[in-house]
Amino acid sequence: MKIIIIVLISLFFISCASEQLSDPTPKDKLIYPVTLSISKDGNRLFVANSNFDLRYRGASIVVIDLETQKIIPEETKTLDSFLSDMEIDKDENLLFVVSKDSGKLYAYNISETSPYLSCNEYENGSCNVNNILQLSFDSPASMTIDRTRKLIYIAHKSGANVSIVKYEKKDGILSLRLLKSLTVKDLTGRASDIEYNKNLDRVFITSDYTKYVIAFKPLMDYYGNINKVKYFPLIKVTNRALLLNSYSQVEDISFFEDKMFLSISNPSSISILTKQKSDNGDVFSFDKSIYTDYFPVRTLCTDNGVCLSSLYESRKLAVLDISKGLLLNNLNIEKRGYDMAYSSIKKEIYITLFVDNSIMILDVDPNSSTFLQIKNLIY
Repeated sequence: MKIIIIVLISLFFISCASEQLSDPTPKDKLIYPVTLSISKDGNRLFVANSNFDLRYRGASIVVIDLETQKIIPEETKTLDSFLSDMEIDKDENLLFVVSKDSGKLYAYNISETSPYLSCNEYENGSCNVNNILQLSFDSPASMTIDRTRKLIYIAHKSGANVSIVKYEKKDGILSLRLLKSLTVKDLTGRASDIEYNKNLDRVFITSDYTKYVIAFKPLMDYYGNINKVKYFPLIKVTNRALLLNSYSQVEDISFFEDKMFLSISNPSSISILTKQKSDNGDVFSFDKSIYTDYFPVRTLCTDNGVCLSSLYESRKLAVLDISKGLLLNNLNIEKRGYDMAYSSIKKEIYITLFVDNSIMILDVDPNSSTFLQIKNLIY
């Protein structure tokens, strides 16, 4: 009898969940926007809706016209829930997005005319099999691109795992190939962020329990396969407070000129590391820390030296002077900012407001390194 009751209860909740997921994904709104990218001409913004609360059948990618600052509903693409990251190869006009829910990588062709996004859909609207790749590891969380070698590096929250994917176009036909499913040496815990640095030609990765950043580079053979992975010396975050705090974690890795920025959750701070020459080649050494009110989730620098960190819980943006290692001021945006993107064409910063289901636009004064002004909100 107990077994029957348990089965009935399970069926009840499955039924309720199905009803909850029965709402079609809307095409004209932002639904827990998690990440974003800007088109090559600077006229459109691609935003990944995560469908975090599973209210709808799936997640979506919406296209925003940056002239009208409105969503173009007919351009919206629906796909699996829990989209986690997005990258663009502007040379190849390709947009990539990963779903944490399905463990799949999707590739979309970008056009300057409508339709702006296409995955060579079949008649039923689903993406062509050439535009989808099922990854071996679960929970893809962050990705970065080597645009020269046409490689995508995807970090997985399932462990110290990275998927390395090769993409290429031949005669207009796209192919995605999983080159290697890598468990990163010396990386403990779950991978949190991954970044490729073109100048150093290395991939940098960290995890939620690691007190350092690991750099590596895959070595390719004549046929384009990975025959081994070269690891570089560990980059230690020699911040005493960080080393003493077992709950610290690096949330984000970013670069600007010869600096590496590590957004750290506890103590809430941004560690600045500077590139230096050594017997082992170029290495990063700890320079200084900038402490913030709340933990930073993303750090972004513009071409005129404005550097911002989104302080999610405090509804502020930290404005930084990187050269002096100073926190200049906190810009109160009254919203929980998450991911950011900068348009060098329009001199604007776009911020995903995850729980507010909107995008904030900031004006950047090209004649000032600190002047920022809230321009608009897009819902």
